[in-house]
Amino acid sequence: MRRQIPTTPGNVRDALRHVSPSCDRATWFRVLAAIKDALGEDGREIADSWSQEGDSYSKTDFRDAWKSAKPGGKVTVATLWRTALDNGWKPDTEAHQETEAERLERERKRKARAEQAEKQEAEAAKKAAAKASALWKASAPAIPDHPYLARKLPGTIPPSTLRETTAEQAASILGYPPKSDGEPLAGRVLVVPVKIDGKLSTAELIDEQGCKTTIAGGLKSGGLWAAQSFPKGDGDGLTLAFGEGVGTVLSCREATKWPVFAALSSSNLPKVAEFLRNLYPKARLLALGDVGNGLKDAERAAKVAGAALAVPEFTPEEIEAFQHQHGKPPKDWNDLHVLAGLGAVAAQLGAAGDMGAVPQASGQPPDGHQGTTAAPVSPPAMDARRTGPVVDLIAEYAALQAYQTRIEEAGGDPGQLIYVLAPEIQASILRKATQTRLLKIIARKTDTNLESLRELVPGGGGDGPGRGRADPKFLPYRVIGHQLFLIDEQGQRPLCNFVATITEEVIYDNGLEEDCLFRIEGRLSDGTALPAIEVAASKYAGLSWVTAQWGARALVHAGNSIKDHLRTAIQGLSKDFGRRTVYGHTGWRLIDGRWGFLHGGGAISADGHRADIEVRAGEGNMRRYGFEAGGGDLVEVVRASLRLLDLAPNNLALGVALLAAVYRAPLGEAATIDHGLFLAGQTGSRKSEAAGVALAHFGRGFDARHFPANWDDSESDLEAKGHGAKDCLFVVDDFKPRGASSDVHKLHVKADRLIRAVGNQSGRGRRTSDMKQRAAFHPRGLVLATGEDIPRGASLRARMAVVELSLSDIDNTVLSELQESARVGRLETAMAGYLAWLAPIMDEHKTSLPAQLRAIRDRANTEGFTHSHPRAADIYASFIIGLDLFLDFAVHVGAADRAACASLFERCETTLKAMVSAQGDFQADQDEVAQFFGFLRSALNAGYCHFSDSLHQGAPAEHPSFWGWRVIPSTDEGVPAIEKPQGERVGWVDSTRVLLDGNAAFAAVQELAKATGENLPITQRTLWKRIHERGLLLDVQKEGGKLRLTPKRTIAGVSRRVYVMTRRTIEDLSV
Repeated sequence: MRRQIPTTPGNVRDALRHVSPSCDRATWFRVLAAIKDALGEDGREIADSWSQEGDSYSKTDFRDAWKSAKPGGKVTVATLWRTALDNGWKPDTEAHQETEAERLERERKRKARAEQAEKQEAEAAKKAAAKASALWKASAPAIPDHPYLARKLPGTIPPSTLRETTAEQAASILGYPPKSDGEPLAGRVLVVPVKIDGKLSTAELIDEQGCKTTIAGGLKSGGLWAAQSFPKGDGDGLTLAFGEGVGTVLSCREATKWPVFAALSSSNLPKVAEFLRNLYPKARLLALGDVGNGLKDAERAAKVAGAALAVPEFTPEEIEAFQHQHGKPPKDWNDLHVLAGLGAVAAQLGAAGDMGAVPQASGQPPDGHQGTTAAPVSPPAMDARRTGPVVDLIAEYAALQAYQTRIEEAGGDPGQLIYVLAPEIQASILRKATQTRLLKIIARKTDTNLESLRELVPGGGGDGPGRGRADPKFLPYRVIGHQLFLIDEQGQRPLCNFVATITEEVIYDNGLEEDCLFRIEGRLSDGTALPAIEVAASKYAGLSWVTAQWGARALVHAGNSIKDHLRTAIQGLSKDFGRRTVYGHTGWRLIDGRWGFLHGGGAISADGHRADIEVRAGEGNMRRYGFEAGGGDLVEVVRASLRLLDLAPNNLALGVALLAAVYRAPLGEAATIDHGLFLAGQTGSRKSEAAGVALAHFGRGFDARHFPANWDDSESDLEAKGHGAKDCLFVVDDFKPRGASSDVHKLHVKADRLIRAVGNQSGRGRRTSDMKQRAAFHPRGLVLATGEDIPRGASLRARMAVVELSLSDIDNTVLSELQESARVGRLETAMAGYLAWLAPIMDEHKTSLPAQLRAIRDRANTEGFTHSHPRAADIYASFIIGLDLFLDFAVHVGAADRAACASLFERCETTLKAMVSAQGDFQADQDEVAQFFGFLRSALNAGYCHFSDSLHQGAPAEHPSFWGWRVIPSTDEGVPAIEKPQGERVGWVDSTRVLLDGNAAFAAVQELAKATGENLPITQRTLWKRIHERGLLLDVQKEGGKLRLTPKRTIAGVSRRVYVMTRRTIEDLSV
């Protein structure tokens, strides 16, 4: 039987880990729609958090996309499941399986959400239509001097179906300032009414700059704008044109005097075409297509309505002129109007109108009309006779796709690409724009530029192969003064106002992946030196780094291929640049076959300090990880470090844990560190100061005000910093939940993610937009965290040792002494000496330390003081290893004799055992079973629920107030008191037992937990399983070969399934 995947927030989050948020926009939107369909508005935070990991996240874009996603449509949660499964997701098939009742309930909620969304959409559409009507009535007729009309339709009298208002008046009527791409419309605003079935539904607004928007909530799909009143009749003898935008259709109207209609978006064209064909079955219909993204929609519209399709053609001079003025090529009929005048529009559209129309959705042409659709053909065998400006797009695109296939099949073979395919394309009857598109693909594949490629093609402007400039490797660039120039048949042309040179390739190695960067130096044309910069190789070609890093003074000239020329010129003219490696992390690394400890100042190895190694573990305080060359008297500095043990005479665990953590951290390369250390205490306990002197062992720049991280950092930032601080102490300071309950919850989730990443030694999986796996960062040192509260969760707390501080624990005299040692570098020097001692024996430790850890762990488990959690013994063993090796080092340098160190180790061992044993106290208040019964008792006391007597259904005979009954004394003498139950009934009691209604009890507990800002982080099924494992259930039964924890019991004549336990389980506070 196929197992269903339950629709829970946990499963949605788990599935999203296998879907890249950098996917294409269509996939991204479908995923959002699937989440909204599954969880409604409760899924918004999940969807937003996932989307933020994407490369092009925009808060505004997410808000708009989430708002437009409609539950109850074709996209359901199954879309998400399928996408994740295709990317390798393996859902937990052992998890709770959805019952039929749960499925029906989920479907009911889904339908309710869809109905609610549909209702809200209808209400929004109704309001938008009313606002459109009010705006239309308040607007005046549009006049020709409106800047948009004057620019797009010079000399044209606007039709009466266009009106104008001001942005301020529009905002007043709509109740909000209309915006386009986040920017408010400004100045005079055209009002374009959109009608569906003759009724006003919304309006498009166009300001002076051509920025467009529609009224929020209004329906545009299937709607249109008519530039004139609708013609009467069935369209016999009429030619009607329809297109995407107002400018396009008005240019057509001015040139031909035909009735025209605007769909106002390319995706709406097919619906408008279908509407017009149904309304005018005998009319000739002409679809006005744009060159570019909307062309497929126009083609689809033409097919739907049996319409002719007209796409404008431009001369090379027109394209160049438009590109120069607007920075993009022309694409629509209005652009042709502006460039060549109405005569050119009339000439091309006149030929198109004479083509007639293929009518009616039935596919049968009406009498006397011939369609323009042609069968696909293979290149270059296209009809050599062009039919005029009406483009046969099916044939054109078939040829384009066939050529693209052949180009891909040719691989990188320059002979096949340049001397076979390029001439064939150049000689074909494809449009110039299509030819250029294909030749650009060949130019990229042969590492040349379009101009040089055309010179290689016979008849393409050059003399073919054999001359100097025909070589694809020829670089027609020169540095003249301080500028880069292109030299071709037009002479010398400047590409920019600066000269740039790649002086070095930098390989940035973070331990998981390598990134290549170019170090680039430059000068402006006036000789001003530009700062040396580093540009990622992946971003070099785009040239966005020029203004981003060199500012507005550095200018790249305008032109179609200027950027291609400029990047090639810089790269080609940069000679003999070097290559170096920069390490993006601290800690141990094999360098030239020998171990070195990387830090901000180089590396420490068995041969001493190496300043020739470059390390950049991060920015800000991450730069403080470093050791100065030289050093001091090791005896003195080691003894200074040992003073940590005296930091808290009344709380020995603090000093011992800190010293152990400091010297355990550098052993992470030899034996993985899968735990952390947490210092908890109120403000004034000086926990941050204690953490500061511990961290100062890894750089004298660290103190209580300069930590590498704090809990306000983002999760991604914490992961990246923790990854960079390899084999070091990594301090995250000031865990202090505050604000709304949602803020508190987010902080606990952040802590859970970080500490679990430490314990599991794994980071969050991510993927690029093409679904390649990214490096997953996780902390690779020993995490030392501080806070006024301790993060929630029994499992999380088991991954760290907790030391609590009181206001009087720390000895201020010793603290001041340690802070001075940190400031002058004694602690840093002690660590540098320890690392130099470890370097030559790292291979030995990598072999021996894991076995030593296991032996110490097993011995600890045997002694029985690590009962708090299975991980407690591992934490104890880890700290013991750190202490043991440091004391061996102290003996080695003469800071203490072996007998003194043995005595010191024994005292520290005793302290660590007591500390580890005490961890059970921190686990107890996070134990889910104990939490459940604690919340249940509180719920009874607070009046959230009650138990009834199992025989007569009234108040229990003993302690009714404990079991949720309120005793109300009577005011009349001789009348007994009234016993009134509080809240919902969650079970029954008799003289010895409790019969618990599991669902009701769990709901009451969760309700109380939510009211107190807490939650019970466990499913009901898991909770009862754990209660059974502890032997708290008196009666379980086997039914059908399976163990059932809820036997049937008859209560008040009704058979019920209940959990059976003793009264003591509920009454005893120790449970």
